[in-house]
Amino acid sequence: MNYEQFKDLWTWALRESGLPRFIGEPLAESLDLRSTDRHCKSFVHLPSDLAATFNISAELGFRWDALQTARTNTSEGDLIRELFGTDRSQYPRTELPWLRVNATLRASTLWGKEIPMPSAEVWRNWARETLGRLENVEPLLPIEQVRENRKGMLEILAWHSEPELNVLCKPDGTLVLRGVEIAAGQVINLPRKWDDDSRKQDKGPHDQLAALFRRLKASLHGWTEALDHLAPTN
Repeated sequence: MNYEQFKDLWTWALRESGLPRFIGEPLAESLDLRSTDRHCKSFVHLPSDLAATFNISAELGFRWDALQTARTNTSEGDLIRELFGTDRSQYPRTELPWLRVNATLRASTLWGKEIPMPSAEVWRNWARETLGRLENVEPLLPIEQVRENRKGMLEILAWHSEPELNVLCKPDGTLVLRGVEIAAGQVINLPRKWDDDSRKQDKGPHDQLAALFRRLKASLHGWTEALDHLAPTN
C-alpha cells in the first residue's frame, strides 16, 4: 500500500465514520522539503450544548516518512536490493511496516471569552471523570496497547498523554483558562508490496482505521460531557 492508497482509505474511513468534519478538504497535506516526509491532518468539530463556552474539536494526523515511500513505490525486494545487495532480495524476510496515527481532543474557549481558572477540587473531578471515561467507558485506545516481540522486547502500540492546559496570564497577573486537550497515538500496521503476486498478501488497515474512528467518535462525546465540570456556573 503506497501513500496515495492509504490517503484515499483514510479519507473514505473518516467519511464512513460519521465524524463531523470542519468545512473544507478532509485532509490537509504538507511536505517536508528536507526529509521528504509527508504530514497529513484532518480536523473534526463536535457541536454541543456547551457551544457558548467551549469549541469541541479533534485533530487527527499521521506522518508518512521517506523510507515508507521508497518501500511502497516499488516492492520489498527492490528496497532490500538497494540497501543490502542482491543476496538477500530474492526471498526477503521483513516485518510489517507501520505508521503512528495521532489524535488530539481539544476544548477551547471562544476568542476573548476565557473563563476563570477552576479550583483544585474542580480540576480533580474533571480529570477523574475524563480519564475514567477515556480509559474505561468510551475508550480512546484499543485493548492491546503493549506487546512483546519475538526478541522479548516490549512494543508500545498505543498511548495517551495527561490532560494539558492552555492558560493565559493577563497583564494584571490573573490566570484564565483558554482550553484543555489530551493527545493520543496508535500504531497502524500496513501491508507489504511483494514482487511475487503468489505470496500471501498482508491484511490492509481498513478495519484498524474504522475501529479507531469509531472509538474517537464515542470518546468525543465522553470528553464533551466531562467538560460540565469546567463550565462556569453563572
